[in-house]
Amino acid sequence: MAQTRMFRDRVVSMEQTLERGEKHLELLKTLCKEVFPDFDYRQHALDHERDLFVMTLEAPDGRRPRPHAPAS
Repeated sequence: MAQTRMFRDRVVSMEQTLERGEKHLELLKTLCKEVFPDFDYRQHALDHERDLFVMTLEAPDGRRPRPHAPAS
């Protein structure tokens, strides 16, 4: 059964979040390669807790990019 969440007066299923991410996967891979040239795409998934499309990137030596704190 599909789970849904409310976002600004509309309902979006978590399956739609995954489908939309997969629809644009090649573009997202290209953008990630531009931003993180030392890292390669490994996999993608849906973060059910936060309802986010998540991509895993990894360097050949096993390193992963670290999230940056937002500028204040």
